[in-house]
Amino acid sequence: MLFTPMGIIAQDRIDENDIKDMVRRNIVPTIQKTEVSGTPYYSEEFTNGSFELYSGRYAEGLTMNYNIYERRIEYRSNGNTYAIDPSGIRHFTLENNGQNITFKKGYESRRLDGDEFVEVMAEGAVTFLVKHEVSYNEGANSGYGSATKQASYSNNERYYFAKDGEVSYERRLNERRVMRYLNGNSEVKTFVQQNNLDLSRPADIARAVNKYNEITS
Repeated sequence: MLFTPMGIIAQDRIDENDIKDMVRRNIVPTIQKTEVSGTPYYSEEFTNGSFELYSGRYAEGLTMNYNIYERRIEYRSNGNTYAIDPSGIRHFTLENNGQNITFKKGYESRRLDGDEFVEVMAEGAVTFLVKHEVSYNEGANSGYGSATKQASYSNNERYYFAKDGEVSYERRLNERRVMRYLNGNSEVKTFVQQNNLDLSRPADIARAVNKYNEITS
């Protein structure tokens, strides 16, 4: 579900004509002469999504995906794929496996600029962020006499914790490092043990951070 300001009115909703005015280029080409493994996108398939502009205007019910490699939001309509200029977008949401995944900008730290989108896995007194990165590796021709090249997309993640106005980068995730941001809270430690959480796994870290935020709110 899209996070929208209180009191937003019906005319603040963006229609498809408005969105096409934001398109960075006409249509994203889908034909290629390279055999590619992996994906530049957050998810394998385009899915239901929404976004909100800094102005407070919003769009929802779009068939969207996040092209991590190109750092752009794309949506599909009538068989065409459009790339949306992300500069005016405050945040966006994608539905993934029945959950709404939110991406925001405005965080700065090591290898993270304020205009880059990061996934917000937990938010509150402590916010847990994941920066998704994709690199493109192009290889040689697939075989003698072939004009088709082999290439691949490789995925990487960087992890950040925002607390007390500072955003810190963590190269490795483990219980000791995570609990440092949670002030070694004994109730959270018990929660981690009772639920067999592994604090090297982002999904489990998000549960622990959400528990801490619930306790301290």
